[in-house]
Amino acid sequence: MWFKIRLYIVSLILLFPMVIVSKIHCQCFDSNGRFIGYYLLAYNNIIPIISLVFMLLGMMFFWRFCYETGAGAGVSTQVSVTGEEATRRTRKPPDGVVRAADGGGNVAFVVRRRRSSLPVGRFLERPAGVAV
Repeated sequence: MWFKIRLYIVSLILLFPMVIVSKIHCQCFDSNGRFIGYYLLAYNNIIPIISLVFMLLGMMFFWRFCYETGAGAGVSTQVSVTGEEATRRTRKPPDGVVRAADGGGNVAFVVRRRRSSLPVGRFLERPAGVAV
């Protein structure tokens, strides 16, 4: 549920600057030329302040969404093993590791980062007990 709420806030991220520009109240001085104070200035601009908070939250959620979806997951790391270590490593490497060998007895293990699993499947499934 929180995933959907975060994506909804991200989808509204372009709305918040427009709300800030249209609703900001920039009058800082009264008719006598004195500063009206921070409390009254914040009170007059409560909607732009809330929009600013949600805009910052939307940017944080967007960066987290990019991290969770594995942006840049195509990066791989190569580890080379030579000599006796290559002969000892005869078992199958774990998932996500590809074993490559050349003709000279050198073995290289390429470790591929996995993409994080998103909970997309559970949103598409029907709840139990719901008739079609």
